[in-house]
Amino acid sequence: MAARVAACDLGKKRQMPALSTETIARTVHSGYDLASGVRASGFRRIHLAGPLDIATIIELAPAMRAAEMEVVSLDARVCSGRIFGDPDIPLSLAAIDDVARRAAVRLVEEAVRFAVDLGAWVVSVPVAEEASEPMLLELERLAVAGELDSDVAAGVVGRLEAGLDSRRHEVVERITESLAALEDLLDDTNVKVALELAQPPRGLPDRRALAMVMSRSGHGVGCWHDPETEAAWARLGLGSRGPFTGRFADRLLGEFISVRPGDAGCRPPAYSRHKHPRPVTVIRPAANVNCAGLRAVARQ
Repeated sequence: MAARVAACDLGKKRQMPALSTETIARTVHSGYDLASGVRASGFRRIHLAGPLDIATIIELAPAMRAAEMEVVSLDARVCSGRIFGDPDIPLSLAAIDDVARRAAVRLVEEAVRFAVDLGAWVVSVPVAEEASEPMLLELERLAVAGELDSDVAAGVVGRLEAGLDSRRHEVVERITESLAALEDLLDDTNVKVALELAQPPRGLPDRRALAMVMSRSGHGVGCWHDPETEAAWARLGLGSRGPFTGRFADRLLGEFISVRPGDAGCRPPAYSRHKHPRPVTVIRPAANVNCAGLRAVARQ
């Protein structure tokens, strides 16, 4: 019920940015510690990320209520320790192995139920292929050497694009099949799942693959924008045409804003030109950003 209420008030709840707990998750061992740490930073909304121990997970809902704070979204992998005993276990809805893919579906199911308990309405999920793409590693080497304009680099890009084209439909089928297993749960809870671009050196899903998944999935499935991932592709000479937030505006559920020391004056992006609801804006601080810096960002 809490998730339904949260999802019905999107225009109001998406105004203030949330703070990602990724950099502090390993340093806290109770839900109350986590809540007090975020409050000290000046934020009142949380994107739950990073591995959490069982004690923290159990205490989190009452701790958030006691602190009058809100969890708006979470990374599905925060539940991996509760299910598999290893918070760093790699799981993906695009896994080639059927057993691993079913395990990823179980992880997302648990995360969606956890989101309901917390009143969150978006769960970001792991979807990238497990294996690294060797040609992306080769492009990285050429980029470091300043040779992206060479004929060698052009050849690598050509082979890479051909390889991605040959695998894209298969990867999209695996992701779509995984999402179909979640459809009833998403309908019942009104929680949405958000997919991200693969971070190089993983090659898929890329923009085209995400667009294919969106076209095959209901509106319980959307995407999450990570500008650093977009920048990583651009550094390899593989920048996509047009802004991410333009192509996926109607399915954009959230967006990361990275903050480093000295970035206290940053502001979340404006979406006033979009006819669609604003996505959740999540501030993702570097590990060396202190509370004073975060408080400055929270006041923006």
